[in-house]
Amino acid sequence: MLGNSTMDNRSAASPRLGKERFHAAGASGATRAATRIRAPEALRLLLLGLSAILYPHLPMVGTLWQSVALGASAGLAAGTCAWRALSLIPRGTNTSLTPCATATALLWSAAAVGRHYGVLPDRWFPVVTFLVWLAVPLTIVDLRHRRLPNALTLPAFPVAAALIAFAAPSALVLCNALLGAVLLTTFHALIHLTAPAALGMGDVKLAPTLGAILGAADLHTLPTALLIAAMATLALHRLHRPQWRTGIPHGPGLLAATIVLAVLNHP
Repeated sequence: MLGNSTMDNRSAASPRLGKERFHAAGASGATRAATRIRAPEALRLLLLGLSAILYPHLPMVGTLWQSVALGASAGLAAGTCAWRALSLIPRGTNTSLTPCATATALLWSAAAVGRHYGVLPDRWFPVVTFLVWLAVPLTIVDLRHRRLPNALTLPAFPVAAALIAFAAPSALVLCNALLGAVLLTTFHALIHLTAPAALGMGDVKLAPTLGAILGAADLHTLPTALLIAAMATLALHRLHRPQWRTGIPHGPGLLAATIVLAVLNHP
């Protein structure tokens, strides 16, 4: 009797389970459909992306306020593209437009000020703007989910290498960039192998890009970047966020350190 009762309960529950699975599958399909890009949006994102890509290579405009306005406009375009990319890439995240667009616009405006006053040379300016463009979405994902998506970290290295090759005044700078990429990647890989919970594989995949930029700027900045990143990670640890119980995101600190040192040092 007990066995029959159990079978009856299972048979009675099976239609409900089937319906729940059906509705879950439908919701999943609706979510995927919602993330598809339609033709008008694709064209708009294409134009925004092209403007963001072309902006760092344009000649500097006359006045400071014109430089700031142009940098903010291009940063808004770049941030909008980054925000949409986060909802489309594998293991990205759904976030509002405001943090991506605002942060990128502010940082690109600051870079434009540095370029206007000669802190950032014209040839190094595209490297810094690309670094910021990469850092904002990676920071958002790492802070929320403690991961760095491959769709952002892996393509970043060839793009950074091309920009560094364009900016490098000599072959020595290229050698330093390659050495910086190797050293920073090796350091993070060793930490990941010895303590996987302390440092994720995403940080290892990001290291070649940041190491190449730091090496091209000044190879001696590598220890400083590691120190700043460690201090930033320690500061995040003090926040005691529930989603960081298994570990503290290291990417934001390393990205911030690379941006600061890339602005202060250049080949």
